[in-house]
Amino acid sequence: MNYDISVNYWAVFVAAIAYMVVGYIWYSLPVFGRMWIAAIGKTEQEIKEGYKPVTMLWTYILAAIGAYVLAHFIRLVGTTTMTEALQTAAWAWVGFIAVTMATNAFYEGRSARLFWINALYQLVSILIAAAILFAWQ
Repeated sequence: MNYDISVNYWAVFVAAIAYMVVGYIWYSLPVFGRMWIAAIGKTEQEIKEGYKPVTMLWTYILAAIGAYVLAHFIRLVGTTTMTEALQTAAWAWVGFIAVTMATNAFYEGRSARLFWINALYQLVSILIAAAILFAWQ
């Protein structure tokens, strides 16, 4: 098995931006923002007051790391079609993201609603990232 994986860094860059764009839309007030704010027990004002620009930088860095690793997964499993790339991302979501988020939600006493708002955002984001990464291999 060849572990010499080449990654298209432009695809990683764009996939990380896609994570950010999806998050911006997903957590906007008209979409899931109001439900998310209520589920975390805060007000819109508290969210605005707690905002720090550095959070966006860290969000992008973490999204880029996730996209980079996903690019490796897509290559390592030998995907040859977009469907296989999306399946790889979906299984990664189930096995690594959803399971971890659910465990945390149980221990933190978070609501099922909050879990699903956050977990489905992650699913949509990883599927879009996988599509970008596969298309730009």
